[in-house]
Amino acid sequence: MTITIYHHIVENQLIESSFPNQVTKWVVNLLESTTAGVSRGVPIGPHPIHLLAEAAMIPIDNSINTQGFVFLRYADDIVVFCQSEQDAKNALARLASILDKQQRLMLQRHKTKIYNSEEFRDVCRRMIEDRPISVEEDKILKLIRKYSGGNPYRTVTYNQISEEDWEYITEGLISNIIYEYINQEEIDYIRLRWFYRRLAQIGHPGAIEVSLREISKLSPCFANICTYLASVQSIDAEKWKYIGGKLLELLDSQDVINNEFFRLSILSLFTRNKHINHFSVLVNKFPTSESFVRREILLAASQNLAFDWLREQKENYQSMDPWQKMAFIYGISGLPKDEKKFFINRFSFPRAFESILSKWAKNL
Repeated sequence: MTITIYHHIVENQLIESSFPNQVTKWVVNLLESTTAGVSRGVPIGPHPIHLLAEAAMIPIDNSINTQGFVFLRYADDIVVFCQSEQDAKNALARLASILDKQQRLMLQRHKTKIYNSEEFRDVCRRMIEDRPISVEEDKILKLIRKYSGGNPYRTVTYNQISEEDWEYITEGLISNIIYEYINQEEIDYIRLRWFYRRLAQIGHPGAIEVSLREISKLSPCFANICTYLASVQSIDAEKWKYIGGKLLELLDSQDVINNEFFRLSILSLFTRNKHINHFSVLVNKFPTSESFVRREILLAASQNLAFDWLREQKENYQSMDPWQKMAFIYGISGLPKDEKKFFINRFSFPRAFESILSKWAKNL
């Protein structure tokens, strides 16, 4: 997945920051290699990208500052301080204009709000406090901290948790907590996403059913739900098969069908878990799917040991985009050694990653 930042803006800011020309070219070439030659977009995730994203925001910061706003910005979240509600409305219109004229960026309607001073203090207070919605959530979070040592990034395996503690976290208990959130008049999605991240630390399967059943209400948490599903431990293959079926239903639902990020998030689960399976359904989607969907299906083929199907795609290799080609080379690593070596040796791989990937595939 990518953030929509223009590469020429990154290039201009690197030059402005006195980076050597060659370094600037390397960075821009790297970005273009991740976006199949398109001059917009940087990959989400790697920490160095945060620096490039911040660099791209410098012209926006300068323009906001020039117009006399008192503001704070963290990543793509901007807080503007005003003297009155009318000043805030005027500032919002000017800010939207700056974003559009500078980089064709838009404000997200559901995230854009005007607060009075007391409301804003309350928002800030709630964001820094640990605010479990119920005693039950508080107990689950304390249990997770017990095994994670309070580290929010640590993954805890099933066999590290005592049987008594694991059984305490029931499906009913987790469902009740999630329903408490989504039944609120104003759903606290920030806190709910945080709760899903904690569940992903231990991979307890208790949130599966409620998440799939209430996905339309939980759509702002979609990425966190997919991360959670990828983390789930201690369920049998048949249950995963059932989950795969539900994910395919979601893939064709109105909530997901027009959202590229949601579809990519769902398909990525099929590339990471062989038990989700249903590969025959994905194969039927392959001929009419967009490029990014085809890439995920190629990766899922390897996960599901569909090497004979991959063999049939050899003649289409030349027409694949760079990301599909890399997925295909990864996938055919499971073909017989002589066959994959003969195929891979027909092509040159000028980029470092592609060269390393092709060598790995041949020698596996």
